[in-house]
Amino acid sequence: MNAMLNSKTGGTTCLGISDDAIVRGMLLNQYKMDHIMQNVQDVMDRSIPHIPPHRYSVDFVPAINKANTDVK
Repeated sequence: MNAMLNSKTGGTTCLGISDDAIVRGMLLNQYKMDHIMQNVQDVMDRSIPHIPPHRYSVDFVPAINKANTDVK
């Protein structure tokens, strides 16, 4: 994350991707998403120098199983 914050273009960290580049996703309920958000914020707040919230974002992108074609 530090390297991305120091670059001009930023970057993206993805979770739930297998070594063979298949999107596996992660089963997350609201509690788990809130926990991840809080942990990222805590790391950024404790960084020296402090990293303000406008310098980063955390987004959760739904992954849809191709076998489940009736999901809209």
